[in-house]
Amino acid sequence: MTCSHYNIVLDAINNLPQEFSSRELQERCPTVGINLIRRLLRRERDAGRLECRGRGVEAHWRKQ
Repeated sequence: MTCSHYNIVLDAINNLPQEFSSRELQERCPTVGINLIRRLLRRERDAGRLECRGRGVEAHWRKQ
């Protein structure tokens, strides 16, 4: 994952509401591949900054 892609996704997360869907994040980061988005979401979850509710594209994420 490049630093610029990382920053694009983190900025999008910061500008989304407290709870958001994977699809919303994808729509805000059209230049970033879904695999990179998923990797970053997992990394943020493992760090305790996000909580996942559900599975797949319609999964909802909640900021901690």
